[in-house]
Amino acid sequence: MNQNHSNETVQAAKVSAPETSWLDLGVHAYVRMAVIGILIWWIFREEVNGVVRQWANPSWSHGILIPFFSLYFLNQKKDEILSIKNPRPSWLVGLPLVLFFLAFVSG
Repeated sequence: MNQNHSNETVQAAKVSAPETSWLDLGVHAYVRMAVIGILIWWIFREEVNGVVRQWANPSWSHGILIPFFSLYFLNQKKDEILSIKNPRPSWLVGLPLVLFFLAFVSG
């Protein structure tokens, strides 16, 4: 009877927990990610293209798996990422860092 009661509790917890999905982010988050991704590619396009050309070499062909493994590990932390509601950006820290690194890359 004790085992049956614990199984019911586990099943009730599974039913009551809402399933999180990447679609919960909304369109605006995907637009922001696309803009940031395009900007990063544009700033580092020579390096990115060089890495992709290196991955075309048969001895480095496994490198193309790196983005897929990164997406897999990101998906493993999906619940933690999606549980963050309305994060507040710190402009006092973020903006100077972005400007510094942009000056560092273009210099």
